[in-house]
Amino acid sequence: MARLAIAKGFLGEYAKLDQDVQRAVDAAIATFAGHPHPGQHLEKPRHSRDDRIRLMPVDSRWRGVVLAPGAATDPNRDTYCLVTILPQDQANDYAARRRFSVNRALGVLEVRDEEAIQNLRPTAQPAGKRLFADVSDQVTFVSGQEELRLILAHPFAAWRTFLHPSQRDIAYQASYAGPAQVTGGPGTGKTVTVLHRAALLAERAADPERAADTERAQPLLLTTFNGNLAHALAAQLDLLVRDVHVRQKIEVLNVDRLAYRIVRQARGTPVIADERELRDRWARAAAEAGLDVTPAFGKNEWEQVILAQDLRTEQAYLTCLRTGRGRPLTKAQRGLVWRAAQQVTAELAAARQSTHLQLADEASQLLRQAGAPRYRHILVDEAQDLHPSQWRLLRAAVAPGPDDLFIAADPHQR
Repeated sequence: MARLAIAKGFLGEYAKLDQDVQRAVDAAIATFAGHPHPGQHLEKPRHSRDDRIRLMPVDSRWRGVVLAPGAATDPNRDTYCLVTILPQDQANDYAARRRFSVNRALGVLEVRDEEAIQNLRPTAQPAGKRLFADVSDQVTFVSGQEELRLILAHPFAAWRTFLHPSQRDIAYQASYAGPAQVTGGPGTGKTVTVLHRAALLAERAADPERAADTERAQPLLLTTFNGNLAHALAAQLDLLVRDVHVRQKIEVLNVDRLAYRIVRQARGTPVIADERELRDRWARAAAEAGLDVTPAFGKNEWEQVILAQDLRTEQAYLTCLRTGRGRPLTKAQRGLVWRAAQQVTAELAAARQSTHLQLADEASQLLRQAGAPRYRHILVDEAQDLHPSQWRLLRAAVAPGPDDLFIAADPHQR
């Protein structure tokens, strides 16, 4: 059965069309999808640089540029890709000038204006056999009329919620025995995979026939490292999850807000230490301890070693590893750093102030003391940017078990 893939660029172009043209495009796609032999519904341009280019009739003035499958041995021989919508004369010119291929290093669909570069490369290289096999996020495959309607109704935002088939296998895995991690570089679809996983788990939790009472009572948490990303995740989730009861199962909070909420419920509204005042505190503490380091170095040593490893005694700090810190410290220098850190910590406590990382540690201790994890599942996006204190908080916030943590990260960014 033929499949229709829609190129990423098409969605933005569709949004700019007049409504009557949009309706004509919708009808043309529906006709194509309902045709028993959709290839016969397409026109072959009179002049074409790429033998796979076809034109889809939209109305008397407009044509869709479609990339047809390659040879009969092509594993994607039933896949057509709608690339763009143009007036008929421009569509013919487009076909006469351009050739498609897949950049296998980047995993993207490329189109080249052969006429413009023929002086640089007179003979075009043949396209690969599998046109869509290595394309990660440049096309979305349409599985039915409802999915197509959603894509075209939200041409910019909807792109952010549709999965490549390889990503779908990960997002819709029936269950993971425990924590699961998805890794990849920018633009590889990690965030979209997390969104779909959250939607699947929430749908199960909202189903009384599939979830126990305790599971239905516990929400899911979708989290990341800052507030702006959390707002973006919430907006994408609103687009993906249409059932209000399912959507209500998912809380979207960045980790700092989660820690703030837990501490506030336990002892009242915490006061976050001002970063400039914190640097000043470290400058004074380092000077009084006779420590020859910058305030930034002292603060980073506190955050990246002492707080990261949850070191509670000077002896623990004197014997710990400091991997990645760059500058070595003698035992005597470590003792001075510990003294400065104790002074800064005492000053913050006296001022009834906390840093976000201190709040994360306090929140995780509160959850462990309560012995009642708040969430059934936690899903984390951009996990490489989280601090160990924040990871301890997330671990304390969800009970160990199947599908407890689903993590998306780019290990090369941290």
